[in-house]
Amino acid sequence: MSGHLSPVEAYRRDLARLRRTTSFGDEDDGWLLLAHVVRQRAASGAPADVATPEDDAGALRRLAARVAAAPEIDGAIVAELSAAALRMESAGALLLAASMLASLERALGDSLPLERGRVVAQWARVERMLGETDVAADLYERVGRLGVRSKLPELRARAVLGLGVLARMRGNYPEARERFQRGLAMAERAGLAELTGLAHQSLMIAAAVARDFDTALSHGWAALAHVAGDPVQEAEVLLNLATLCLDTGEDEAALRGFMSAAERTTKERVRIAARAGAAVAAARLGDRAVLAACVSDVERALLGEMAPYERAQRLLTISDAWRAANDVEAAEAARERGVSIALAHGFAELAHQYGEPVTLKETSPAVEPVRLGADARSVVVALSALGAPGIPS
Repeated sequence: MSGHLSPVEAYRRDLARLRRTTSFGDEDDGWLLLAHVVRQRAASGAPADVATPEDDAGALRRLAARVAAAPEIDGAIVAELSAAALRMESAGALLLAASMLASLERALGDSLPLERGRVVAQWARVERMLGETDVAADLYERVGRLGVRSKLPELRARAVLGLGVLARMRGNYPEARERFQRGLAMAERAGLAELTGLAHQSLMIAAAVARDFDTALSHGWAALAHVAGDPVQEAEVLLNLATLCLDTGEDEAALRGFMSAAERTTKERVRIAARAGAAVAAARLGDRAVLAACVSDVERALLGEMAPYERAQRLLTISDAWRAANDVEAAEAARERGVSIALAHGFAELAHQYGEPVTLKETSPAVEPVRLGADARSVVVALSALGAPGIPS
């Protein structure tokens, strides 16, 4: 289990897993110190004497000192540690995040059941991202049991929704939908806005896989309402809604949604995914200027650090864009680059989907719009009214 690794070993394996030759960023030293201190605190169960950091010491170093010296790890410290683990996740240091979260759970012992359950649910998500679905399932079950024992509806809802995501990953869509619907009902009854929005997003994805676009768009719009005011989360929901519009042939709404998502987010991963999607929508609409600008933006991002799966995805989406623009040569060049990455890393689904070379017969300027119900149509109209798409500077 990833949580059993020492912070140094977890960090080393993270670098090797992503084939990185450089650090994840400026916070690496602070992350390692923090994970080490949390691990020590879990082992000893008692505060330790530490030197007081200088006034100009980094925030992570000051947090590490607080963790080491605090008589008890309180809710505020747990929240700061969880936020640090989330930054590790976002950077790709998943094993390091799992190591620290596992230590934090041990350090909490039987105290703070709500905070401890949230920590275990976050750890489960990291294990899921690592592909350790059996470990993640065990952790979500642990969260659910803690929720029942402590009479905490939030933890029960988190467990149900997490197990639903695992069911979807395994291809069991009926189970996934049932769990998402149950999680939505639980979250709404308990007045848990964050989890209600998460349930709507999960149901949106499940419905989209089943090509039930009316249901998917309705749940997506509900999810957007629940994250209103948080630009980063708004961007992620808009990215999904725009993708749904692309799938249904609503290219204008898709372009507005993608561009709006790209302008809202501070996450480079989401921004580039949105720009790649916008390239496809622009190509279908015949807007070569937006197509070229989006492709150029994605290509610049490909020169930097990017996980292999995302790199392959972005290239294959760009291939789709050039295919929609009837540019066989550019489409085939992007496809070959993306497939070579997919084959090298064993991404079988991508390699299979894009295995055949692009030919003139396969290019297509547009997709026939899907007939939508009144509620879904109103979502498309609202997305189309987000504002004229522009190119962020």
